[in-house]
Amino acid sequence: MAIQTYLGSENSFSPEMVAAMGEAFKGTCQLLGIGSSEEKRRETVARLILTLAGADAEADALILRNSAVRILDGVARS
Repeated sequence: MAIQTYLGSENSFSPEMVAAMGEAFKGTCQLLGIGSSEEKRRETVARLILTLAGADAEADALILRNSAVRILDGVARS
């Protein structure tokens, strides 16, 4: 499932930011080993990336991915 699924109808992100969020979502899931059948975990990643992108309109895919991995990897280890 793509990041667009989680955007909702009130999407205020630019097409460029949506593309960056999509890349970050895919990369985060890949790095954390989250498979396509793990919908709850994928939703958590997507919601986090949306939050991060909303907080920093200048963030690119790499920044979003690295931030999400750092946050979620720390949670997984707790």
